[in-house]
Amino acid sequence: MRCTAAFLLSLFMLFPVPVNAKSEHSTVIPFTEKDGLVYIRVKVNDVLVIAMVDSGASVTNVDADLVSAKGCAYRNVFTSSGDKVIGCERKAEVKIDEMLLASKVTAYHFPASLGSVKAILSARDLAQGGRITFDYENQVLVVSPKN
Repeated sequence: MRCTAAFLLSLFMLFPVPVNAKSEHSTVIPFTEKDGLVYIRVKVNDVLVIAMVDSGASVTNVDADLVSAKGCAYRNVFTSSGDKVIGCERKAEVKIDEMLLASKVTAYHFPASLGSVKAILSARDLAQGGRITFDYENQVLVVSPKN
């Protein structure tokens, strides 16, 4: 029995779980944390970018450079920090691997203070109707479907 357990453990060490491990019950997403903020990698219209996860955002926001401005009816929008900016609703695919997180976003020109962040991901969109667990010890988000 001990040999079997040791063999299975060695297989696990040789073939680690993929970065975004998926099971029928949850998706595990690695993150980095800085100054209490959580950052993950997402694709916006097939462009890999850094996104900040915002538990207070009602919609996902992306930098306007990532979406088409054609047909955009710009209006005043308020960011999650309460700042008023000029933005518009756009269709955009925001994904982690093949998991679609958002298809409608608010686009505006992100301020330089956001640095390399090109998306602000609504935790509601990330949860997909389920729940998110922040595992700070292992630096992963666990997205579990609705029961």
